[in-house]
Amino acid sequence: MAGRTRRPWARVPEEPVPVELPPTGPEQTPRRFTIGVILAAKRYTLPAAGLIVLWQLGEALVPVLMGVAIDRAIGGADPVELVLWIGVLVLNYLMFMLSFQFGSRIGLFGMQAVQHRLRTAVSERLLDPGGLEGAARLPGVGLSVASSDVSRLAMAVAIAVYPLGEFAAIIFGGVVLFTLSWPLGLAVFVGAPAMILLIDRAGGTLRRRSGREQALAASAAGKAADLMAGYRIVTGLRAGPEAAARYRRSSRDALQATLHAKSAQGVLLGSMNAATGVFLAAITLTAGWQALSGSLSVGALITVVGLAQFLVGPMTMVATNFGTIWASATASAERVLDVLRSPKPYERPAASAAFANGTTEAAPAPGHGAIGTAPGAGQPTGGDTAADGDADTDGRHPTDPEPLDLDPDHLHLDLDLTLGAAALRDRVAPGECVAVPVDGTQAAELVAVLSGRAEPGGGEGVRLAGRALADAPPGTLLVAPHAADLFDGTVLDNVAVGGADTDRALAALEDAGCAEFLRAMPEDVHTAVGEGGRRLSGGQRQRVALARALAQDTPVLVLHDPTTAVDSVTEQAVAARLRTCRQGRTTVLLTRSPALLAAADRVLRLGSAQETQETQETQEPQAAQGHEYTDAPGTGTPTTATTPTTASTATTAQGGTR
Repeated sequence: MAGRTRRPWARVPEEPVPVELPPTGPEQTPRRFTIGVILAAKRYTLPAAGLIVLWQLGEALVPVLMGVAIDRAIGGADPVELVLWIGVLVLNYLMFMLSFQFGSRIGLFGMQAVQHRLRTAVSERLLDPGGLEGAARLPGVGLSVASSDVSRLAMAVAIAVYPLGEFAAIIFGGVVLFTLSWPLGLAVFVGAPAMILLIDRAGGTLRRRSGREQALAASAAGKAADLMAGYRIVTGLRAGPEAAARYRRSSRDALQATLHAKSAQGVLLGSMNAATGVFLAAITLTAGWQALSGSLSVGALITVVGLAQFLVGPMTMVATNFGTIWASATASAERVLDVLRSPKPYERPAASAAFANGTTEAAPAPGHGAIGTAPGAGQPTGGDTAADGDADTDGRHPTDPEPLDLDPDHLHLDLDLTLGAAALRDRVAPGECVAVPVDGTQAAELVAVLSGRAEPGGGEGVRLAGRALADAPPGTLLVAPHAADLFDGTVLDNVAVGGADTDRALAALEDAGCAEFLRAMPEDVHTAVGEGGRRLSGGQRQRVALARALAQDTPVLVLHDPTTAVDSVTEQAVAARLRTCRQGRTTVLLTRSPALLAAADRVLRLGSAQETQETQETQEPQAAQGHEYTDAPGTGTPTTATTPTTASTATTAQGGTR
């Protein structure tokens, strides 16, 4: 048995099954989205539905075959024909049992494939760097949507598998009853559609209550996650009783909503089952009366009674699938759509196509491709073209931008920003360490602009080596936020990420001042930090986050208040090591820490936006007269032939003005 290999069709594929989800545009409705999800895995649901149809038809054939056997074999006292019909029944049993087994397996596999694709789509949206707006941002809400709502929505795939077999069984039973007695068949053909319509109408209450149940459950989960995240603060403020009371109220509301939803589900199923039972009991009584009057034979009566008992199952399951499953799925579809369509508050401008494809050469500007075209035109404008043989040997047209030089010695950072009433205009030379003394709103705005999540209020923005920030390849500029998150795992796991090897991670931990507290840890760098790093103190978490940023060794690194939670002695040591470990790399410090300000080569102080405008108006005529920016000898700092009044004042670490 150990050496046996499973058949290819019995193995789960190594790669996820490709599933195309329906569009999520603003015109999409929860009902249409649910239908699209149901049809998303047709390569599995269609074969599964075919096998389920065979299963239901096989079960419906059992009372028919028994009735025929009674009339022909037992009524005719023919033992040979009796054995023949018993053999037919055995084959029929084998057929519908195997059909059910493999149909259910394939259908479940399709359902799991759709669920995996849905959960992946929701997770991608929740983890999108552009962020989220709305209720999905609350802790626990995203988890509830990605788990419970996605599972309920994926359950709707069963509607494409089992109801087809149930409808086939109802139609087959109606046809058989119609051949035996047309009033009985007519009752089935009229009663079944009427019940389906009634189920859809009656499911409205369940849909509404199911949606409220999921929303309140997500709210309770969010409050619980929020409470645990701020447990230390809540304890310090002695607000534990009030926080617990709020969670209990939210939990009771969620429980009440669940009970209301289950009550509606029970009423719906109970009423549908009662209606189905009364309907089929009427058919059975009518068949018995016809048998007593001689209109039906004994075998036909057995067929009618057997079919009536069998049809209870398909008609009840239709009520379940189109009642509870459909109602729950459409309610969850609305919540899934809310997450997938939620706006991105930090939408970053699209990078060039060349960088998106993994190259380091900037994409041509509009109208400067291999064949130059005027904006909006489809024909060459003339002039030099690749066809004239003027293209460079690397395939780049002479008018194309030069490839971006990623050498850290040539990556200068130009800052031309307006942040409210303040402005910053300066150039950070390659390998320079500068500090900007900002905090509060100004610091948050500057971090958002430097990370590409927002546009400045004015000015040309941030340019790297003369190019727009959006054109920089990933990994060129890294912005480490003040409130950084740690992941569950060890200290080393949290630092050795993004391609950083172990040696670089260990060196970064030393530079960030982590060695002292790690020596006191039971497992040194292999000590678990816990969920969100909560096993560490605030200062320890901050130093590990700083080490993670330093380990990336990016050409340009922006640090926002990296040492606010450490003591002054440790801060002095970290500031000294920071200069050494970032030697030859550009570093921008957004902080008011005296230790970090003293460690910087220059301090860039924000000026007023009005001074920036006046400075630009003064410099533009000078530039036209030939006063171009040049690098001061040995500094890499831009100067002009005449000293302009810049909006930002550059100060050396010793306090002098440059």
